Amino acid sequence: MPVSLLGSVALFVGYGQVHKQQENKNRVHVAATELRSSLVVGVNYSEFGDKLAHLYSAVTLAKENGMSLRDLAPYYDALELYKEGYDLWTNRVQYPKMYDAADQGGNLPWSLREPIRKYNVPVKPQFIKSHDALIFASKESNAALDKEDAKDGHGFLHGWFDIPAAYDAVLQEIWTRAAAKLDAATH
Repeated sequence: MPVSLLGSVALFVGYGQVHKQQENKNRVHVAATELRSSLVVGVNYSEFGDKLAHLYSAVTLAKENGMSLRDLAPYYDALELYKEGYDLWTNRVQYPKMYDAADQGGNLPWSLREPIRKYNVPVKPQFIKSHDALIFASKESNAALDKEDAKDGHGFLHGWFDIPAAYDAVLQEIWTRAAAKLDAATH
């Protein structure tokens, strides 16, 4: 009789651990789905920050409760991307004149340059400064994009960029990559 009681206790404890792991997975999955869905339907900056914090908390709690790092890795990757997008969004909120003016153009701000390079976002200027002259960036003048004298010391073109469009392109690339990480986590 004691052996069957011990077996029942072990089975119950094992079931409890499996149930707790499933709760962790569900909590993380729900938080990730809410964050991703909020971007699809539209969310403001503050709400996005709250949803990002909620996902971070869910992932942290799941790790503390024993969810494997292998299972959590795609969520950590997505969190890193979403955080990078959130930081870029923070710059837009803090420095609206740099990003939002309808006629805003010029050299790319530093906050956009690194993500453009990192994610290979195809952002081309509308005008290029080369040999102290402005060249309209069109199909005929694309060769000018590769000239070294048209670039600054960091490999970026001197020219007039549509900064709001460049910002949107970078942010969409980040969100797309983060969504792909979440897809990998749930399939």
